[in-house]
This record gives sequence, C-alpha cells and structure tokens, in this order.
Amino acid sequence: MRPIALLALIALAACELPPARHAAFSDTVTAYAGALRVEAERAQTMALPPPPLAAATPVLASGPRAQRSPRDGAGLAVSQLARTATTRRARQAVAVAPAPQGADCQRMETLTGLAREYCAAVRHGQVVELAWRHAAAMAAYVDAIRELASRFDAGIPAERLEELRDATYDAGARLRAAADFPEDQLDPFRPVPVQIGLRQAFMTEMGTHGWRLRQQFQIQAEALQSLEDMPMVGTEERMVRLRWAIAYLRSAFEVMTTSDRDANAEISQARRALGL
Repeated sequence: MRPIALLALIALAACELPPARHAAFSDTVTAYAGALRVEAERAQTMALPPPPLAAATPVLASGPRAQRSPRDGAGLAVSQLARTATTRRARQAVAVAPAPQGADCQRMETLTGLAREYCAAVRHGQVVELAWRHAAAMAAYVDAIRELASRFDAGIPAERLEELRDATYDAGARLRAAADFPEDQLDPFRPVPVQIGLRQAFMTEMGTHGWRLRQQFQIQAEALQSLEDMPMVGTEERMVRLRWAIAYLRSAFEVMTTSDRDANAEISQARRALGL
C-alpha cells in the first residue's frame, strides 16, 4: 500500500505544479511583448525625415503692358488704368495652388526618395506600436491559459477569460490592418491537438479557441515580416531577433499541448533570440 500511496501523493503534487512548458511559454511570450515595447518606445523618439510638400507656384496671366509716355500729359492716368486692369486680370488667372500635403503613404509602391523614406518611418512606428499592444494582450491571455493548464481549480471567471480572449483578437485585427495583409492569408481552422490527461478547462479552451490563438502568432509574424522590405536604420538586428523569437514561439505552440520535450526546445530558442 505504501508505494501506491506514494505514487498517489506524487500525482497529486504534480497536479498542482504548472507543467514546465506552459510556465516557460507564458514567461517567454511576456518577454517578447516587453522587447516589442522597447522597440515601440524607440520608434516614438526616432527622428522622422520631413514630409515632402507639394510645390505651389502661382502662374500669372500675361497682359498688355501700359506704356507711359513722358510726352503725354495723360500718360500717367492711362498707365495707372492699364496697370489696374492688368492686375485684376492677373489675380483672376492665378492658379489655385493646393495646400501643401504629405506623401500618400497608402500607395507606397508609387513613392521614391524622401517620400518613401518618410512613409516607411511612419509605417514602421505604427506597426511596431500595434505589434507591442497585440503582444501584450496575447501575454495576458497566455498567462490565463497557463493557469488553466496548471490547476484543477484555476479560478478564472469565464467572463474574464472571454475579455482577455476578445482583447487579443481585437488587437490582432488592428495589427493585421496596419500591416496590410488580407485576413484570408491567415491559416484556416485546424484543431489544436491536446494530450489526454490535461486539465479539462485547458482542454476545452484549446479545443474551442486554440486555432484562433494560433492565428494570433501568425499575425505577429506576418506583421514583423511586412517591415523587412523597408527596415529602419539601426533596427535591423533587433527586428531579426524578434522575428526569430516569434517564429520559435509559433512552433512551440504547435507542440506545447502534447510534448514537454519538443516545446521546451523551441521555447529555449525563442529565449535565446531575445537575449534571455
């Protein structure tokens, strides 16, 4: 009986301890969000090139010039009338110059030179800012999932879990729009495999919503990839590290529900990419 009792105690203790993969995964997603926050803060203080302005050059209509004759006593009056008429015609003929406007950053493919440089800087800042906010929402959601996977009585109200989930999806939709790639580019529904024997609440969450969480990692990866064509000077190495980190986290998510060994290896690679 004693060996059986010992095994029962070990099993009970294991039920109260978070699986190593879930703890490490949650901590690394939080660290990834922190690294993105640093990049977003850098982008806010980065000096932007001045926005290119449209040239506004008035075009005056040409008209007959009044000739003033020193021999004509009425020449001054005639000249004055001619100048007044000419000025009036000129004012009517001035081309209405458009107000100076920045480059059309919605059409990056049409831009070159300073205009492209300016729009690339603006877009970089916007995408990184939204990527950080999305990653922060993901980190909060993943932390809740970690608790679901760790305890029988996770104690997370269903309403709170739904709030975290919806906040992640909303932030992901904003990021996808800013990164400008279509929704149909995301992986379609594919169930997340869950190992039998895990906590029921975790299994239910992954079975119902895990495929959407998988999409959130893809949105992060696609958003960072979208910045690759127009890298900001001084950010290249850091952005490469972030892209590797999210790639490893995506891979870890695919196996974290079934295997400590595989997930922990991928998580370790993500941490290494983040310099942890």
